[in-house]
Amino acid sequence: MNMMISIGMITGSLVTNGIVRKLPLMYLFAISLSFPGLCGISFIWHESAYLSIVLLFVMGYFIGKINPRISAIVLQSIPEKRLAAVDGLLNMVSMLGAPAGQLLFLGIANVVWHCI
Repeated sequence: MNMMISIGMITGSLVTNGIVRKLPLMYLFAISLSFPGLCGISFIWHESAYLSIVLLFVMGYFIGKINPRISAIVLQSIPEKRLAAVDGLLNMVSMLGAPAGQLLFLGIANVVWHCI
C-alpha cells in the first residue's frame, strides 16, 4: 500500500498538465487529507483491498501535486542562510506525522473494532 502512495506521488509530480494544477493549495490539502478517511471507510464497510489501493494512489497523486508547490514557497520565502535548517525542520515534521497518524487512526480503529 505504501508503494501505491509512492507511485501516486511520482505520477503527480511528473504530470504537469490537468485541472489539478489550477487548484489552490488549500483545496489540494483538503482533497489529499480526505483520502485516508475514505480509505478507512472502505476498509470498514466494503472490505475491498482494491478500492483502498486506488484511493491510496489518488492520495499520493494529490500529495505529488502539493510537494513542488511547498518547495517553491519555501525557496521563495526563506533566506538562503536559513534554507537548510528550515528544510530539515520540515522533513522532521513530515517524518513524525506518519507514526503519529498511525497511532491515532489505528487506536481509533482498534476501539471501534472492539466495540462492534
